[in-house]
Amino acid sequence: AASSSTAAAAAAPLLELALSGRLARSCDERIKALRALTPVRRLEPRVRACVGTACDLMHAELRSLACTFDEPRYARAVECALELERVDDAVNRVHTNFAEAIKQATKEVIFAHVMLGRRQMSDEDEAALERAKYKDVCAELFEEHFDACLAHNFRALTLVLFSHHAQLLWLTRADAEAHARADAAKASAEAARSKVA
Repeated sequence: AASSSTAAAAAAPLLELALSGRLARSCDERIKALRALTPVRRLEPRVRACVGTACDLMHAELRSLACTFDEPRYARAVECALELERVDDAVNRVHTNFAEAIKQATKEVIFAHVMLGRRQMSDEDEAALERAKYKDVCAELFEEHFDACLAHNFRALTLVLFSHHAQLLWLTRADAEAHARADAAKASAEAARSKVA
């Protein structure tokens, strides 16, 4: 059974995250500006819930990209974070997402090898094993599957490492570009002021 976070991660690419973030923030700002009106106050909890949902989708997308980096999807998720003014939160979770991705990737590999060793298992037992803690899944692995499992784990961890490295490069490049745009805008403003003077 897929967890709610996995379901959200699967749904996130289907949405235009940046647009949803922009709409959620815009509605939130309008609600705050019109709070004195009673009908508007009734809408406030719903708008807050929409903002929360947009944040959850954005974080779910970032978590999924910790395992397999995809630049367009990552850019869209970061743009959503910008729209929601949650960039610091998103950046602070990069290393947390990396650590979770390592654990999730290795657990998925071990789970697959456990399932190979147990050809007959009820749907309920399979679902329980999928929800089980990492150490409990490891305990179910048969010794004859150790070598193959280690090889597949190495591949899965390498992919996570490449994905994390790609994210860090993207963030470093985006930060440099943002600073360059800010410096250019500042220089342009100073040049315009000097012409007026």
